[in-house]
Amino acid sequence: MFIYISVSQLFQSVILNGVQGTPPPNNPETPPTIPTNVGNADTFVSAPNLENNTRINNFIEVLNNPRTNTEERVRAIISLGAIGRGSSQATRNQIVTALIPNLSARDNFVKLITANTLGMLGQGSPETVTALINLLRDRNTDPRVRATATEALGNIGQNSSGAVTALTRLLGDSNAQVKVNAIIALGRIGQNSNPTVREQTATALTPLLRNNDTNLRFVVDTLGRIGHNSPEIVAGLIPLLGSSDAGLRHSALDALNNIAQDSPEVTNALVSLLNNNDPQIKLFAANGLSNRGQGQAESITALIPLLQNGDANIRSLAAESLGNIRQSSPQAVTALIPLLQDSNISVRRSTITALGRIGGDSQPAVTALTRLLNDGNADIQRAAADALVSIGQNSSDNAIRVTALTPLLNNSDPTVVRTAITALGNTDSPQAVRALFLLSRSTRDNNIRTAAFEAQNNILDNSEDAVGLLIPLLRDSDVAVRENTVRELSFRGQDSPEAVTALINTLRNDSDDGVKEVAARGLGRIGNGSQEAINALNSFLTHRNTDVRVSAASALVELGQNSPEVTRTLISLLGDSSNFVKGRAANALGRMGANLPQAFRAQTISALNPFLSNSDGFLRLDAAEALVNLGHNSPEVARTLTSLLSHESSFMRSGAARALTLGTIGQNLPQDTRNQAATALISLLSDRDEFTRVFAARALGSIGQGLPQDLRDRAVTALIPLLGDANIPSDFVVESLDSLVQGSSQAVRNQAITALIGALGNPDRNAQALAASALGRMGQAAVPQLIQQFGNASSITISGILRNIGGEAIDGLIGALTHENPVTRANVAQTLGGIVGGGARVSEQQLNQIVTGIVNIASNNSDRSGTGRDVRISAIQALGRLGRQAQSAAPALRAIINNTQVHQSVRAAATNALEQIEGR
Repeated sequence: MFIYISVSQLFQSVILNGVQGTPPPNNPETPPTIPTNVGNADTFVSAPNLENNTRINNFIEVLNNPRTNTEERVRAIISLGAIGRGSSQATRNQIVTALIPNLSARDNFVKLITANTLGMLGQGSPETVTALINLLRDRNTDPRVRATATEALGNIGQNSSGAVTALTRLLGDSNAQVKVNAIIALGRIGQNSNPTVREQTATALTPLLRNNDTNLRFVVDTLGRIGHNSPEIVAGLIPLLGSSDAGLRHSALDALNNIAQDSPEVTNALVSLLNNNDPQIKLFAANGLSNRGQGQAESITALIPLLQNGDANIRSLAAESLGNIRQSSPQAVTALIPLLQDSNISVRRSTITALGRIGGDSQPAVTALTRLLNDGNADIQRAAADALVSIGQNSSDNAIRVTALTPLLNNSDPTVVRTAITALGNTDSPQAVRALFLLSRSTRDNNIRTAAFEAQNNILDNSEDAVGLLIPLLRDSDVAVRENTVRELSFRGQDSPEAVTALINTLRNDSDDGVKEVAARGLGRIGNGSQEAINALNSFLTHRNTDVRVSAASALVELGQNSPEVTRTLISLLGDSSNFVKGRAANALGRMGANLPQAFRAQTISALNPFLSNSDGFLRLDAAEALVNLGHNSPEVARTLTSLLSHESSFMRSGAARALTLGTIGQNLPQDTRNQAATALISLLSDRDEFTRVFAARALGSIGQGLPQDLRDRAVTALIPLLGDANIPSDFVVESLDSLVQGSSQAVRNQAITALIGALGNPDRNAQALAASALGRMGQAAVPQLIQQFGNASSITISGILRNIGGEAIDGLIGALTHENPVTRANVAQTLGGIVGGGARVSEQQLNQIVTGIVNIASNNSDRSGTGRDVRISAIQALGRLGRQAQSAAPALRAIINNTQVHQSVRAAATNALEQIEGR
């Protein structure tokens, strides 16, 4: 390592004074000898205002003065070095040029300090390199000076062949430190230079590999850093792999790995060392082979016999080395598996890890590792689990991956289970889907259940053929798996003939009625256009199982099949003993709506009406919703739905609110029921269930017509905060506000206007459009707040809303023609031009106020900025839109046209406007 030398502790105080002050006067005295106690000059860098031309010139003058004594010269050299380290390149060049002559000083201490300083500055100029080379040519120079100059040259001699030549001569120097420094310096130059110089440094060092001296370790390390590959270097390093010196062995291997990673000669040498009598060399060779890269068949062949070695350490390292090679090898796997029963725990662990790395495509490895999941040793169990996860993540064989990972789903360690779930989620296998479904169904851990469900969806979402993955599971022996598969096909099989065919076959052939029922419902979702599906469902209208019958009939309704047979089946099911069946039949009949055959309508309504007073709330809801869909909006239906708004079940509350949005029920509620429903719905706007809040908001809009003002005010006030609810579609809220705000009090209406203006910036484009339409219907009440919005990014939208308001907005706009904000004035003028120019009726007084106000804006010469010009142009354009109605503005426009001090763009706009007014 390069040492940057200052001087002794006593001398440092003098140096610091020299850096921060000015050079002292010349005081010739006897030059000091080279001190053996060296310190650190890094503190010089932090001295203030180092880069000062006067100070630098003063130090250089000291160096150039032949009468300067050694102490002063050394102080000046070190001070300049400290300045140079923190200075610009130009200043460094100046300092280096001043320092170079001091390499020729008579005093060895001055030479040493100069060489050290030049190396510290790292200034690799040709002049500096040449000066250091010349210094090194003199074998009579003090050895300590030569050692320092050698290191300095290594620091700055990059890409210099001359430096390499000079350093090469020093490899035979009589001084040991000079020789070592020369080796290190050549390494530094070779490591950082161009290929030609790198080869030159390596060639210079290669002969030293044949010299068994104390510097051999330095030579090996240096060649490794240089990284030049040549047959001579490789041949010189290979014998060192068998050295009795462990440090030298490892240095030689590191160097070879750096310069000859793929050399078969190196691999063969390590293989031969596996037969060495020294156990440490055996271990070294085995470990070396493991790091020779992947695909080393020779290494694998050589390592396998070591698995039977009597030394447990060698067996363990051989297994570890095979794992490190990471090449899948049937022979290696076969040889490793017996070691899973080794008496030595370290051997077993190494073997498990190795199989995890190389057993990816080996079913025997998976089988053997799976057995260890029940091992009595917890460490072995964890290691086996990790190995199986590794196989499951890296194997190219889907079947093996699933076989490896599935047993881990029952592991007692949740971390292992979650890791296995994630890995299974990246496979593409029916067996993985099955395993994840069963786990999500059986576990009591909510986090694991969620993870398994997401992993299953990940497989199906990312598969190019999710339907193809699912269909094989329809033949599974587990009923729950078949049911789940049918459900997934029902949602993922849209537009898939194969999915429809699979569901039809399941409906016809599955032995379980529950699976048949789910298959029938699935056909209702995805069976569009399939006559075979319709035929299959019709054949199950008389099935012995009630649930299958109702599912088949409901599916046929979904498919648009309103045949008498379907209707009769559903009506008959209204008399079933199960309320659940009754509810499903009612739901299906309601979906028929207007398509319910007239001959069955009265019978259906008569059968549904009694359910409105049933004790089962779910049946009441199904019946009420069906009657609404059938257009039967009786007071009993209204009262039933209103009562369900307060049900303890969020499903019931949201269902009742949703039903109030269907058909015309919302417009036909009796007044007392309407008021009760509104009161309940307002309270549901703060319900913890987001679906309840959504449907409550929509229902309020549906029943809003006819509500008294106090309820409207309460409803509007409760709806406004929902515009900030991320779980509620903003367009639903805006629609309901629009329906309710008319007829509310002025104070509440102003709150709604503010909220609707805010909704103009909603990310939902539909919400924006609905809010603009609602504000347009607010009329004059919305005008003041809309005008206040001018000047921001929504000016175009605001102007459009005001134009829709039309005549009702005129008086408010006239008042804003003198608004303090010039941009607002411009937008008001443009809007008035659009409204009045578009044909809105105005009185003569209003017209005069409009024209006068706009002319004042157009003639305002106080605004001379770019914004001011834009405001004037907008006002002038508004006068043009007024056409002949703005005749009184003609003189003002001519004055603008004829005023040469007015900006050309303003005059051009005035010309166009005058032409529009005069009809030219």
